[in-house]
Amino acid sequence: MKSLAYLDLSSNKLRGSIPDVFINISSLEYLYLYFNQFSGLIPDAFRNMRSIKELDISSNQLSGLIPDAFMNMGSLAYFDLSSNQLSGLIPNAFASMSSLANLDLDLSSNQLSGLVPNSFANMSSLENLDLSHNPLKGGIPASISQLCSLRSFWISSCNLTEFSEFVQRQSTCPQNSLDSLDLSDNNLVGSFPNLTNFSSLEVLQLSKNKFSGMVPDSVGQLSRLYELDLSGNQLSGRIPESIGQISSLDRLDLSRNRLSRRIPQSRTIV
Repeated sequence: MKSLAYLDLSSNKLRGSIPDVFINISSLEYLYLYFNQFSGLIPDAFRNMRSIKELDISSNQLSGLIPDAFMNMGSLAYFDLSSNQLSGLIPNAFASMSSLANLDLDLSSNQLSGLVPNSFANMSSLENLDLSHNPLKGGIPASISQLCSLRSFWISSCNLTEFSEFVQRQSTCPQNSLDSLDLSDNNLVGSFPNLTNFSSLEVLQLSKNKFSGMVPDSVGQLSRLYELDLSGNQLSGRIPESIGQISSLDRLDLSRNRLSRRIPQSRTIV
């Protein structure tokens, strides 16, 4: 089947290692192996898939390191490795994917411990990145902070302790396009971050952290927000009047904080 372009074997009970059969199907453009019981290492057979556009091997039992076999996938636009048992550092194999447009990359729910410094250095077209539910440590690497095309960034439940550099670097983007940011369930501390330059934000998840102090009035400048979750922090003082003026707001969670005084007037919340 050397001319095969589309292959979907998802949601079966296939087990064992991913077979080497794909090494001879270099014409493949779409390959879906998710929701099976594949285990072991990711095979080197993927190295020959130079035409692949979408690759989904999520929700299996794959383990070991992410190989550099993906460096040759110059046409890749959708890549899902989530919900496996992959470990170690996220390699710089992704840095070679510089010509990609509208790329979705999902590495969530693995055992990845960190990133090499240039993991995403050249992925200037990356739009959606999910690293959540991995035991990452420290702050968000600078190579991610420079991704000015990001629209959705999820990095919840990753043991993060700092993300001010991400905010500062993203604020310098000519046109900040980030519309969904999830930093929930980490160990972020300090005052509420200044996100006024993130004018495209529609979803902001900062719950289950250790932010303290007051929620600033400037949060009202995020006029496109329809979901704001600040629950489970140590925020105190009054609820800003400006929150009540966000006309697009559909979901607001301020529970499990230390907020006091009256609830402000609102055009949208009754």
